[in-house]
Amino acid sequence: MRKIIAILSLSVFLLVQISACAPRVVYVPKKPPAKRVIVVKKAKPSPRAVWIEGHWKWNARKHDFVWVKGYWKVPPKGKVWVPGHWVKKPHGWVYKEGHWKRR
Repeated sequence: MRKIIAILSLSVFLLVQISACAPRVVYVPKKPPAKRVIVVKKAKPSPRAVWIEGHWKWNARKHDFVWVKGYWKVPPKGKVWVPGHWVKKPHGWVYKEGHWKRR
């Protein structure tokens, strides 16, 4: 009996750990606002730096979007930036995070 309880406890623990690692999809009920047109005034901090555009992020507490400012970033060697974007799905809007990918 103790063996069964130990196995069940371990199984539940592992299931919780695995589900915590899985990306959580958040469906937003309304369309995000149009992208802001921003004039970048900050000087490029490095010749290799690329501008990571700002984007609208869903704030579940406020039930509204908030603007996340853009910034300069030096890319990891051999990688290029793929901007994030909003996608319309049957259950609402989903944000696909920007990421670095190999050239």
